[in-house]
Amino acid sequence: MTATMKAGLTLMIEPEREKASDDVAQKPLKGAFYLRGNVAAPPRNFDELRALLTKKQKLDLDRGLGARSSVAIAEPSGGYDFIILAWPRHGREHDAVVIAFAGNEESLQHFAIAATPNDMAARKKRAGPDVAALEDKKVLIAGAGSVGGHVAVNLACSGTGTIRLQDSDTLSTANLVRHVSDKYGVGYKKVIAVSLMAQEHAPWVRIEPIADDLPHDPDALAASILGFDLVVDCTGVFSVSAALGEVCRRNNVPLIVGALFHQGALARVQRQAEGDTVIASRAANADYLTLPPEEPSDSSPGFLELGCTALVNNAPPVAVFSTAADIAHAAIDFLTGRMERPDERITVFRQMKAPFDRIGTFEPAISKEAQ
Repeated sequence: MTATMKAGLTLMIEPEREKASDDVAQKPLKGAFYLRGNVAAPPRNFDELRALLTKKQKLDLDRGLGARSSVAIAEPSGGYDFIILAWPRHGREHDAVVIAFAGNEESLQHFAIAATPNDMAARKKRAGPDVAALEDKKVLIAGAGSVGGHVAVNLACSGTGTIRLQDSDTLSTANLVRHVSDKYGVGYKKVIAVSLMAQEHAPWVRIEPIADDLPHDPDALAASILGFDLVVDCTGVFSVSAALGEVCRRNNVPLIVGALFHQGALARVQRQAEGDTVIASRAANADYLTLPPEEPSDSSPGFLELGCTALVNNAPPVAVFSTAADIAHAAIDFLTGRMERPDERITVFRQMKAPFDRIGTFEPAISKEAQ
């Protein structure tokens, strides 16, 4: 379709010809573009739209509709076949409503073709039903890599009010295959790149990027996690996970640990909150499955990937995205107070030896008994 403006108001929309050899050109559709400077709420029907127009715009609309012959929608009528009402919402961004017509002045029908609300309320409505429960929550995410970055954006888009990101790494072009950021973040710290993506999708979120890793010292680590409703460990580094598990236990700070294993064949998401089994004691608990040991070939870093966690660097993107989504789901399940998930879930993406010889999820035996 091509469009031109005439006299500042009238739009002519001409369908592209299907064949260059057409002898007769199809008549263009004709309409009007009305710009208003202040619209408090988008119109819900044609009468509300008309009421928003200026006196001059109403007269122009009446003339255009009065010139219509009785034709179907999207057919040239000789008068106005459509109108567009637009108004500024965020700086140079505009919202718009497009109305198409059928029939003539005596049997006029109008159809809303497009509405594009950009206001914050509309965005939050699209964020889902958990916004009210999440908007006052504070979450600390350790690790802003391929897993942590997607977790951060998922939590932000779901309505989480404050997210602190901690990671000292810098985004490289090799990361882009799986990372939530785009090429414009390359060369910047991952926490900065993720922060920009999260706020682009969810402007209401407050991001606190800290371009440094969490400290291993227990006292310093304890000071770092206090005041948060939840800590999410996406580092995939055993020493960090172990330190967080113990310090969070001592300070009664809820923790979720998510990681990939065997180059993305397995993923495990663990929650340690009130009433949950302490993560450090699960290895000796028969209710919890033990992951198979990593093979030597699994832990060797790939070419030019020395900065990546060895166990994750070759995980397929779909495994990374699925794991990030499951971590975010576990976090939201806890933050909303639903607590419908068990405190541990293992996902098998590729079949391995028993008991992980089928694709799917595995949960602690105790959670199955409770069901």
